[in-house]
Amino acid sequence: QVYDKGSVHYRLAFRLYQNILENNPDHKEPNLQTWANDVRLMMERDNRTEEQISYLMDWVQNDSFWKTNILSVSKLREKFDQLVIRVKEDINKKNRQVEKQVPKAYQSLQDWADEE
Repeated sequence: QVYDKGSVHYRLAFRLYQNILENNPDHKEPNLQTWANDVRLMMERDNRTEEQISYLMDWVQNDSFWKTNILSVSKLREKFDQLVIRVKEDINKKNRQVEKQVPKAYQSLQDWADEE
């Protein structure tokens, strides 16, 4: 199967490639048709949405550990569930940090306002 450059599968494959290039401008150009097929498999067989895939593509290339480990769509597909767990941990960690930064007086006022 040949994927049109306007297809969602090809666009997502190209998105990951572009993200990788931001971290390494000398990265070898992959076979984007193969990558597009891997995107199709993620969507059709693994029931991943376009939004989930694009979010993870952006997230992995902004993470100091994963940007060196996820350098293809097939690797993203393989590690998808692991990555979702890491994203959730990251979000929870950031939320805990925000809670610590909010002064207790403000928290009690906010609690009081929410009760009304």
